[in-house]
Amino acid sequence: DYEQQIDKIKNDLLIKTKEIFDKQTHINQLEQNLIDKTAEVAQLNETLETDLVKNQHREKFAEDHATKALSDIKILQRELRHLSESLVERERTNKTLNEQIQQLTNEFRLKHDEFQQIQKSLNKQLTIKQEQIIRYDQNLHETEIKCKYAKEECLIQEKEIVRLNNLQDEQTNKIKILQQD
Repeated sequence: DYEQQIDKIKNDLLIKTKEIFDKQTHINQLEQNLIDKTAEVAQLNETLETDLVKNQHREKFAEDHATKALSDIKILQRELRHLSESLVERERTNKTLNEQIQQLTNEFRLKHDEFQQIQKSLNKQLTIKQEQIIRYDQNLHETEIKCKYAKEECLIQEKEIVRLNNLQDEQTNKIKILQQD
């Protein structure tokens, strides 16, 4: 989830960077237009001064062009100011996005470290449980072997008891026979 947020913010940052680049290109074009218009105004002023005596009509034409050029310059200056303000705002936005990326990266690292600690703890618990199971199996196996030997010992004892009982019965019978004699 954090990685998706980081990817989205990075993508937004790339889009904003491209927009800034496009705006900067536009600003460069406007500056070139401003230079061109300034040169045009200078040229028109020169033409105005040169042709002032020759032709009143040309003077008016040059004045109109100069006025239009000055108006265009003012418009271009306003656009340039607006684009500069927009560029500053974009830079602020990019700074904010970079801070968010850094914060999310830090949070992701913390969560990742926490996950690794939990994983280590669970692995340790699993190892302990596995060792307990192995010891339990060993104890169970030893108990089964002891039980088997105890059963065999019981069988031997039972056979011995039967043999001794038989021997006692024989002795009792012999004593009875001897007493009868």
